[in-house]
Amino acid sequence: MKKLYPAILLIAFFTIRIEAQQRTYKDIELTLINDINLSDEGVYKAHSLTMNDRGDIAIFDYGETRLIHFNIESQIFNKIKKGIGRGPGEFKRVKNLKISRDKIYIADLDKSSIIVWRTNGEFDTEFKIKDKFVRPSRIAICEDNSSYILSLQYGPEGIFHNYNNEFKRSSSFKKIQEQDKRLPYYTDGNLACDEDGNLYHAARYLSSIKKYSRIGDVLFDVPVFNFEPNKKIIEKDGKWTSPAKGIRRASGNIYIFKNNVVVGFSNSTYIESKLIDLYNSQNGKYKYSIQVGEKFNEFAINEKYIVLLMESKTGDFHLKIYSFNSSLID
Repeated sequence: MKKLYPAILLIAFFTIRIEAQQRTYKDIELTLINDINLSDEGVYKAHSLTMNDRGDIAIFDYGETRLIHFNIESQIFNKIKKGIGRGPGEFKRVKNLKISRDKIYIADLDKSSIIVWRTNGEFDTEFKIKDKFVRPSRIAICEDNSSYILSLQYGPEGIFHNYNNEFKRSSSFKKIQEQDKRLPYYTDGNLACDEDGNLYHAARYLSSIKKYSRIGDVLFDVPVFNFEPNKKIIEKDGKWTSPAKGIRRASGNIYIFKNNVVVGFSNSTYIESKLIDLYNSQNGKYKYSIQVGEKFNEFAINEKYIVLLMESKTGDFHLKIYSFNSSLID
């Protein structure tokens, strides 16, 4: 029996570990209320889905280089702006969108600008990011209209930059010592912020969901639940780098909703996600997952709706809008 005792302990250890890693699924019914085939509206390539509490949806059509707005309640589909250029309100290389109550904020990498349009289709303003090394790739808009920008280019002060409502920089943080790990394959990922102005970052390829204070203190750093970390992130060929073969995405969109960090779980070599995971916004602990029944590229959530942006087998992009009982989210 003494010889068997370590083996029994080992089996018990792995049994407990497997049980601890099992997903918990929340039974939340999603009712499809609208399925918009975007090709019917002349939109064939879409990204950067974003939605506000009023049911205003914005996406960017990168096939035609234009901004699209749709309101769930009125069902009005509006092609707000089409235009390639460097003039006010025009676009060069849009990387990310975020919508507030009545404004759409557009991070344009090549213009190094945040372009602002109103949801009613009127051009508002454009903020030129004049800070050296800051090239806006991802953006989060906080409730007080302050913001965070994730820079595609690494600078000596870090990759995250906090701005006030006039896009004057307040702070920068997240310095990285290793040069290879300054590359976007390591740093990219979606952003969100909470009512206290804390920043949340869901890394694209790394198994990491982080929460930062406004001044850059790490409040938590948790692994992506049930994601086996990529063994290799980049391939190097001389001075050129590329994503490693077979690299999997860890996370997609990230939102703060009812004291939860809500994240799209991918674990795929493609852009698609499979599940919506919820973590505690205070300590980062995994809580449970929501199954949506189909793979999606991006999602958005508010008190009434979960919206999916997906690409069909025929290559058409769809906006699928589901109603749900948000009181079941705890």
